[in-house]
Amino acid sequence: MCMVSRSMDQVRLAFTAMDAEALHRAIGRRVRELRRQQGTLFQEALAARAGFHRTFVGKVDRGETAVTVDNIAGLCSALEVTLAQFFEPFDQQQRIKGLRRNRT
Repeated sequence: MCMVSRSMDQVRLAFTAMDAEALHRAIGRRVRELRRQQGTLFQEALAARAGFHRTFVGKVDRGETAVTVDNIAGLCSALEVTLAQFFEPFDQQQRIKGLRRNRT
């Protein structure tokens, strides 16, 4: 097994118990936290900076929708934080249901 596969298996195993909705809510809380740290950065202003529609940012903020890494990167750019800074407070022990280890 190559190093990349091992690393991906570890990621999959690390995220097997938290459900996807909980992850969406956690990402939304983080976006909201960073947005509020900016002072008066409203959802509409964040959407304009990131190039997204205001309703999409609202759904992300409330944890009502899934986001891609590209979406998160766009939000991070608008919030002037790196992806590493965005994910920094996430507990590495949280787990996502649905990702299963391939057993061969």
